[in-house]
Amino acid sequence: MTRDRATWLLYLHMAAFGYFLYCFGPSVTLLGDDLGVSNAVAALHSTAYAAAGVLIALLGDRPMRRFGRGRTLWAGCALLSAGVLAYCAAGTPAVSLSAALLCGFGAFLVVNVAGTALADHHGPIAGPSALNEANGLAAGVGMAAPLLIGVMDSSGPGWRWAMVVVPLLFGTLAVSLGRTRIPDVVTSGASSAGAPVTAPGPSISSGSSGASGSSGPPMPPEAASTETPASVPGSSDSSTSPAPFSAPTLPSPTSAPPSAHASPVSPTSPTSPTSPTAPTAPTAPTSPTSRSSGSLPAAYWWAWLLTVCSVGVEFSLSLWASTLLRDRTGMSEGAAATAMTAVVAGLCLGRLAGGRLALRVPLDRLYGSAVAVNLVGFALFWSATVPWLAYLGLFVSGLGMSVQFPLATAAAIRAADGRADLAVSRLAVATTLAAGGAPFLLGLATDLMPVRTAFLLLPILLLASLPILHKSTHPKPPSRR
Repeated sequence: MTRDRATWLLYLHMAAFGYFLYCFGPSVTLLGDDLGVSNAVAALHSTAYAAAGVLIALLGDRPMRRFGRGRTLWAGCALLSAGVLAYCAAGTPAVSLSAALLCGFGAFLVVNVAGTALADHHGPIAGPSALNEANGLAAGVGMAAPLLIGVMDSSGPGWRWAMVVVPLLFGTLAVSLGRTRIPDVVTSGASSAGAPVTAPGPSISSGSSGASGSSGPPMPPEAASTETPASVPGSSDSSTSPAPFSAPTLPSPTSAPPSAHASPVSPTSPTSPTSPTAPTAPTAPTSPTSRSSGSLPAAYWWAWLLTVCSVGVEFSLSLWASTLLRDRTGMSEGAAATAMTAVVAGLCLGRLAGGRLALRVPLDRLYGSAVAVNLVGFALFWSATVPWLAYLGLFVSGLGMSVQFPLATAAAIRAADGRADLAVSRLAVATTLAAGGAPFLLGLATDLMPVRTAFLLLPILLLASLPILHKSTHPKPPSRR
């Protein structure tokens, strides 16, 4: 694979996004303490961020096709930078929530364009590898974010200065590589639809029929898995979807986190708008339902719920782990904010290994094993009264979470009966709902009951995902009359 200037520019955009994503999670509780608001109100910042993802998903690829990928990408950088500065300067919840919404608009534009451009620039063969590298770099850079937040908060300057690094990173990219041409949308002879890459860790993804995405989760370029559905046993329509998901979450989102999806249409394909003889050629069997329209099977909607569970756990842990850590171990706010580093380290290592495991282990067995690992990690973290044991538990939880969102995405695409574009588009709703809703519910619960009791929401989601997994991977055969 050739890595030219455009490749490195997109890699660095994903790295800057990864840094922001893993700053955002720990910052929510710190900002809530500064503003003197309840945990439920603090969690609304994640909801505002996710809401922006829904709106960007509704836009689809229209901004890229109207203004070009380059302008859209730099506009996203500007919006994200402005949102971060407003977020750091906020003195009231109204301002900070508006800033979180603005951050979401910018972040989703950045991750959508970067993921789509990488997939198209390197093609169906090398594209997944490029996305793997981009998300690996994002995860590596992202690990520094919670550490810097903790250091800044404990040493005196304040956690907000760690977030100011985000506009500095994008400004440096604009000055040093701003003239680099970014591969644009293919408009002649073929149509190309790309999906955003989910961020490592809490990853969020957005998508539409035009530009579908699957992430994670503020997950996390995380939070995102780096395997393609073709790499997962049983996944379908790999020719249409060379890289429908990548680690990201997440983001996702989470969750972080990211995926790419390119769907080239041959000029001689029966579905090509430029094909003069399309209707008459009996070359390939066609489904009575278009791949981008029509209803989806019941098994798909079970996989959709599986995605909700995986993203909900990832985002909730990312936003509120530091709260339980402070409550159980007596750590300071700044020190507890570094907890996300342990989660991201587990996500990063798990996704490196998970890609290979997905080639050898059936999807349902691998997902079930990941849930078991996650439950063990949660038990360690939940019961810990000393920091080192809590960090170990978070690391193990990160290992378990690392493959859950990517595998849920693969299960959904496999169950979609060939409608990969529509499937990934609908998953955007699942990821944004989970990323915005689950942390809010957990924050609300911590206001009403002890933090430790409220955290039992996470194992409930994990255990609920097991029967859902069975429904999505073992659908009932259609009845014959």
